[in-house]
Amino acid sequence: MNDIERLKDRIARELPNATLVLQTPNPPRPTAAWWLEIERQGHHVSVEWKPRRGFGLTSPGEGIGEGAEEVYDDVEMTACRILELVRKRGRTVPPAARALSALRNQRRFSQQDLAKALGVRQAAVSKMENRADMHVSTLRKAVSAMGGELELRARFSNAVIVISDIGEQKDHRVGLQGTDGPPRGRALKR
Repeated sequence: MNDIERLKDRIARELPNATLVLQTPNPPRPTAAWWLEIERQGHHVSVEWKPRRGFGLTSPGEGIGEGAEEVYDDVEMTACRILELVRKRGRTVPPAARALSALRNQRRFSQQDLAKALGVRQAAVSKMENRADMHVSTLRKAVSAMGGELELRARFSNAVIVISDIGEQKDHRVGLQGTDGPPRGRALKR
């Protein structure tokens, strides 16, 4: 039994009223993708599994066919997330890069428009949107260039905390207004 078959068994035990359909690669190849479709009360979650690469999850919405939105390495983490998505009728969260592309489109900016606002070439915006991960400072600049302000929040069971100063560059030269003062050691000379 491989990992996706173990995942299917786990989900079937936890959600006996869900419909599970496992699609195996044809012809079978050691690195080919397997698919598990899960449906319960009209809510769907799709799982793509590739041996030695892990599980990709998508809960279909507007971005159908764009690839996995969340990726997990092991059966247990994947099962826990699927159970949460199905029980709460939740949606998977797209990576920041896809979110940036969606945000850009929603704000009616073309890649060329955003590139001009950032002072970079269009190819740089395309590359930014296709990264698997990006710096908060990069995302902050892109949002600012579209006229917005990036706000990060940490959600806990008993509080929501706004996180500030992440991804912002600070100038620690002596005498500049709004800084935390000079770093320990020597002040920077102009």
